[in-house]
Amino acid sequence: RLTMVGGTSASSPIIAGLVALINGERLDAALPPLGFLNPLLYSSYQRWPEIVQDVRVGNISGTNLLLPWPQIKDCPEGFPARPGWDAASGLGSPNFKEMLEHL
Repeated sequence: RLTMVGGTSASSPIIAGLVALINGERLDAALPPLGFLNPLLYSSYQRWPEIVQDVRVGNISGTNLLLPWPQIKDCPEGFPARPGWDAASGLGSPNFKEMLEHL
């Protein structure tokens, strides 16, 4: 059976996998694992903004088509993507190559 997935249900496991790969490389280099990510990501973003791809177009408004038909609600208001941090995409999409280099 084919099922559509999206949002944090899709992105959280992907980010966890990227962090696991970075931690594996760090451990191989005799470095400690990354630890608590929020402060690390925000402080690293200040030094190396290239660790993410800034999402500047789009929004998180509209209809959630992942819900079963009776639960679908239209949401005309939402949060737009903007340069830098925004509620739609946070810091942006991870750039694994740059994260591996700088973290």
